Amino acid sequence: MESHLINTAERAKEFPIVLAIEDTTYLNYTHHPETKGLGLVSKTGTSNKDVLGLVMHTTMMVTTEGLPLGLIDQDIWARKRTNGRKSRLYKNQPFEEKESFKWVKSLNATSEILGPSNPTVVTVGDRECDIYEFLSKGRDLGAFYLVRSSNDRILEGSSKLDTNTMVKTLKNMPSKGLVEIEVPTKKNKNLLRTAVIDIRYCEIELRLPKRYPMAQSEKLSSVKTNVIWLSEQNPPKSEDQINWRLLTNTPVNSLEDALEKVSWYCHRWSIENFHRVLKSGCRVQDCRLSTADRLEKYLTLMSVVAWRIYLMVHINRHAPDDSCEEVLTKDEWKALYCRVKKTNKPPDKPPTLREVIHWIAQLGGFLSRKSDGEPGMTTIWRGWQRLQDITATWVILQSG
Repeated sequence: MESHLINTAERAKEFPIVLAIEDTTYLNYTHHPETKGLGLVSKTGTSNKDVLGLVMHTTMMVTTEGLPLGLIDQDIWARKRTNGRKSRLYKNQPFEEKESFKWVKSLNATSEILGPSNPTVVTVGDRECDIYEFLSKGRDLGAFYLVRSSNDRILEGSSKLDTNTMVKTLKNMPSKGLVEIEVPTKKNKNLLRTAVIDIRYCEIELRLPKRYPMAQSEKLSSVKTNVIWLSEQNPPKSEDQINWRLLTNTPVNSLEDALEKVSWYCHRWSIENFHRVLKSGCRVQDCRLSTADRLEKYLTLMSVVAWRIYLMVHINRHAPDDSCEEVLTKDEWKALYCRVKKTNKPPDKPPTLREVIHWIAQLGGFLSRKSDGEPGMTTIWRGWQRLQDITATWVILQSG
């Protein structure tokens, strides 16, 4: 993983602004009862049975156009099994010992590996990332963030008689304009719908929240940040109304600035697509290694593979006529060509990306009929496994 993280940082240098998208996924290995060292993931069903597995928190680097550049940080662990609910002492635990520290930990790791002389990096997180310590750490590090707010917050300067909150302030702000954006549908995240959005924004100063004495390992202070409010007008009955409040310490001085930040946040679904490739395409939850430690190593390796497959699929959808050397080595595409065409003489000019994607999928069982559309993640993953063996044989034969 270390070499992959370094390569991701090098790729990021080619762009003036990149997004570091954080998210957590849960891997269920309850159906492998012999695996040792697993932790509690959740409880489900009427029997309230424990779901055992691993927690994975990943940060993926993405361009402002949505091109996945690679992973920049990843942490995998097994939760401790506890009897009943969380201990009453949980709120008194130092923040660094809580699971929510994962957001700040990844922010620190991203800032460290990229350094101050690299492109502007904006860390993007969903509502779970709306943690006061995260916003405070972003300010202290001089690191930019874009986080969807989960709760209303009290602002600095409020009193018991006159409580001023973020939502109250936004409602009193005049509308900056109506815009249309593309968002995933409720039933199918791969399908987009057009939503008419009212946009308002302003700068606010968040009051320091109350913390138990033992939980506050360092002294916090109020945080100034910008907030962008997106409120959907007349949403379809089958869809949930968009009501986003985005917190960011990047400049928001005009409607164009606000729309830019909204477009950045819309790329947050890239990390969910990556997790879908890892689970549904690479089927990592079918792995039957005997211990959690071995699973962690396996998942680390497969995460890099899943990113590469996701990269191929992304470029195939947006630039299918590009050269396949954008994602394959010369040995890989030459071995693939000779296998599919049943020849020992590859062409001088590399084929297009769409051609090699279809060939790889055919190795995995894709029929490539006119009515089949584009290949899915599972067939690409199966074909990718076969391609690695074919390429290894090709290299051996060429060296002789």
